[in-house]
Amino acid sequence: MTSPRLPAHQMLALVLDALPVSLFWKDLDSRILGCNQKFAHDSGVAHPSDLIGKTNFDFYPKEQAEAFRADDLEVMSTGVAKLCIDESLLLATGETAWVETNKVPMRTKAGVVIGVLGTYRDVTERHRADKERTRLAFELAEAKQAAALAQVEYLAYYDPLTGLANRTLFLERVEHKLSKIRPDHAKCAVFVPEPRALQVDQRCAWSKSWR
Repeated sequence: MTSPRLPAHQMLALVLDALPVSLFWKDLDSRILGCNQKFAHDSGVAHPSDLIGKTNFDFYPKEQAEAFRADDLEVMSTGVAKLCIDESLLLATGETAWVETNKVPMRTKAGVVIGVLGTYRDVTERHRADKERTRLAFELAEAKQAAALAQVEYLAYYDPLTGLANRTLFLERVEHKLSKIRPDHAKCAVFVPEPRALQVDQRCAWSKSWR
């Protein structure tokens, strides 16, 4: 069984439309000379021929079209490709996608630059995943910091070997209780075991008793 022979331009269109990327090529004024069906769909037209002769300013917001034009000019003026450009793209549906764009200069056989050839692929899911990883990493760092602070606070008041409250916590709690005692109370006494009694007595001698 032999395959039907198609005209060269139809075969080229089939090849371009089979690519998993949006593809376009432009002249020195960034006018579109051709594209594949995927690029036409993203631009909101039914067929690639509907875009021939148009520029990005005809179907993208001005700010975005200016950014695309700047990249075109850089590639054509320097003759150096720009690869893996991570940028947002407003689709004809009104949705914003993240795409990875590549642009290379188009040359004649003599090496003269006559335009730019570009491709891009949708990396929205990758962009979302990267953003989610960044968020999770930030939350993890915050959690680790909170845990470290909690550990420092714990060691300040508890013995790391026994887990029992240490002298610092004991004295702070005693002083807190004593601070609530008013001088006009008839009588007040604090009973503490040695050797803490002397230290508490020295710090809070005023609170021994009043009559």
